[in-house]
Amino acid sequence: MKRHDITLPPSLSESPTDILALAKLCEMDLAPGQEAELRLLYGLPIADAEQTRLALKALGRESLPPARHYLNAILLAGRRSGKSTRFVALIVLWEALFAGHVVPETEDAYLPVIAPTEEQAKKTFKTVMRLLDKFFPNRVTGTPRFSSGEASIDLNTRITITVQAARSNAVRGGACVAVIFEEACHFGREDRSAHPLSEIVGSLRPSLLTHEMTFAKMVFVSSPWVKSGHMWEAYQNRGNELYAKHTLVCQLPSRDLNPSLSEVAMQAQKFLQGESWYRREYLSEFVDSGESMIPADAVDAAVTRGRDSFLPQAGHAYVAGFDLSARGDDSALGIAHSFEGVVSLDFCALWKRPAGQNTIDPFLVLEQACETMKTYEVCHAFSDQVLQSVVEHTVRKHGIHYTRTITYGNGAAAMWRIVRELFVTGKIRIPDNKILIQQLKALEMRFVDGGGSSVEARRGKDDLAVAAALAIFQAYQTGNNPAPWFEVLHIPAGRASNGGTGKVIPGQGVDTGWSDAKRSFREAWELVSGHAEEDQDGTIVFPRLDGNGGDSALGVNYSNPNPNDISVIDLKLGDRK
Repeated sequence: MKRHDITLPPSLSESPTDILALAKLCEMDLAPGQEAELRLLYGLPIADAEQTRLALKALGRESLPPARHYLNAILLAGRRSGKSTRFVALIVLWEALFAGHVVPETEDAYLPVIAPTEEQAKKTFKTVMRLLDKFFPNRVTGTPRFSSGEASIDLNTRITITVQAARSNAVRGGACVAVIFEEACHFGREDRSAHPLSEIVGSLRPSLLTHEMTFAKMVFVSSPWVKSGHMWEAYQNRGNELYAKHTLVCQLPSRDLNPSLSEVAMQAQKFLQGESWYRREYLSEFVDSGESMIPADAVDAAVTRGRDSFLPQAGHAYVAGFDLSARGDDSALGIAHSFEGVVSLDFCALWKRPAGQNTIDPFLVLEQACETMKTYEVCHAFSDQVLQSVVEHTVRKHGIHYTRTITYGNGAAAMWRIVRELFVTGKIRIPDNKILIQQLKALEMRFVDGGGSSVEARRGKDDLAVAAALAIFQAYQTGNNPAPWFEVLHIPAGRASNGGTGKVIPGQGVDTGWSDAKRSFREAWELVSGHAEEDQDGTIVFPRLDGNGGDSALGVNYSNPNPNDISVIDLKLGDRK
């Protein structure tokens, strides 16, 4: 039986004639570039001169190949180009409802849509369900649900659409009418991930054989990433005539697929994010594995010449970032605050590993760092997981909140993006520190296949730059909020707390009848040293107190300026009032 002899089942005789007719039925206005790529995929004739121009550009050819219905396709597209709706969702609906896949009554068939993350899979599920609910509600049987990273949508064609996050055992053993990979360039790394793209492709490829006669296909839709991995290799092969006969590879920039995108807005993103990011995200180009993180001229422009630090100022919330020594690294500290939309790196210091030693004493570093943080009345310190318990114990002993954070890999992407934007837009000042300047200029964004990235020095060390970046980012997050402080209400020994009304007085705390002046967070901590601990929600509690008739106190946390949200702790009982 030849493929062109396949006809639609009687129940689908009133179906749209092709995927373009389905787009109209779903009220989708396809841009010329989107329509051209769909025509290439399904072997439909190119309609006009503009589509011909875009089809040639997408294929990277000077002449169009003979029209053919492809079983394998890679559609590379930039950001905001309609990948999820005009390509993924539309192809899913066509293949599941109208492509003519014949499923015997005693069997089932599947159409898996694989996304790199659960979040992406959930978005895709919502997009597909929204179209089904609006245009084909009678085709859905049962109640589709999304849970634990996957969903199933049963249709009256006996085809089940599955939407799920990437894993190598996806839909093993079931016959598939199509397999769609969304954002395929951003799957796990080929060398160490639990779900690299090549493994998932290998597990699903045999499932298409049952419905090969009805053009069961495997389609990859993605924005490009780095020049390595499964997708890059496929892109490199598109000039091979034999490969091109079996696999369609299209690549178009965002504006060719979505002309409504603002060129001005895209250029603004190019200015903020950099040339390489712009080429990858909007021009749909694969990029090299490394690029400069912060432009050298932007670093120079941020330096306040002749100043090795900036003095602390009252009324500002200072934060600190640590990069503590691990093996042969140095240890570093950065202190920063935000004011009037500008972030100031006020202080930075580097502790070098002594000659002949493998590392530097972390307790010595932390004690010296804490003395400096007291000078700036630092309210919050951050570091990565290196010697986390040592850092946490030491800084909290000095009355400073501590939070572990991430400074490496994908988990730190937001931090480095904000830091770069602050430098590029001139909304930062840093001291005139030669080592800091050198390390910032040497930072490089490195990309790996699977959508991963990290920031580290091209050469040499980056400890001071990492500590500074962490402080800068956290200061940006904090903004110009007042530093948190405690009001300590002192209750002399032998007197119960019944001398006041017990009401919360804005700016004063609970009226107990006795009150000291306002104290800073650090002063309050030191006053009740030995009794203070931090609760799970970040509130300071005092579970232990002198049981021999000593003085008692009430501590009021004013981290939240809303007086109705003040947490009041009775030190004597250890209960929150």
